[in-house]
Amino acid sequence: MRWSDIQTRLVEAMEMAAGGGIKASWNRRESAWRAKKFIKLDVLNIERVGHTEILRVYDSDEDKLVEVARNLHVLVVQVSAESQSQELADTALAIASRVRSRLALAEVRALIEDAGLAVATAGTIVNTSYVDPSDVGRHVSRATFDLRLNVTSDEVASVLTDYIDSVSVRGEVYDPGAVVGEDPPRLVVEGEIDAHN
Repeated sequence: MRWSDIQTRLVEAMEMAAGGGIKASWNRRESAWRAKKFIKLDVLNIERVGHTEILRVYDSDEDKLVEVARNLHVLVVQVSAESQSQELADTALAIASRVRSRLALAEVRALIEDAGLAVATAGTIVNTSYVDPSDVGRHVSRATFDLRLNVTSDEVASVLTDYIDSVSVRGEVYDPGAVVGEDPPRLVVEGEIDAHN
């Protein structure tokens, strides 16, 4: 899993899916100024799927086989849209619905795939609106859904595995027309097989 790619690409994908200049981030920064509309992302869980697959991959730089442990995971990310707008088109439910439905667009999908992810499912949108006690009880519209992403992670072993470089082969071909009881003429074939071919 390339966490740095996941961090940047998912933010870019959510902003593209939301449209209209809505910003996305992993953590909402505390400041005196707050965006009227934004998307917040949180990793909820990483679920392992199946068993670890052990592969042996040729490393051309080291000229050896490398042992790789491949794991399949489902990364669960919570996507929350917040809005202080009173316009119906800019409510958190409208933003979350727009993001979820635009996940299938080619340009959004390309950003997600660039991080080594693939969308598995996008869950039901839940209204999680709240009253902000720090802002004289102002009602803040918030809507949340869980995004499940398929991801593989490859862990390379620190010890490189040796392999057979070449194999010597020797064979004998008998003359099929030889009379039974006689010593048939033979053709001896010798050679070497290169493991790289």
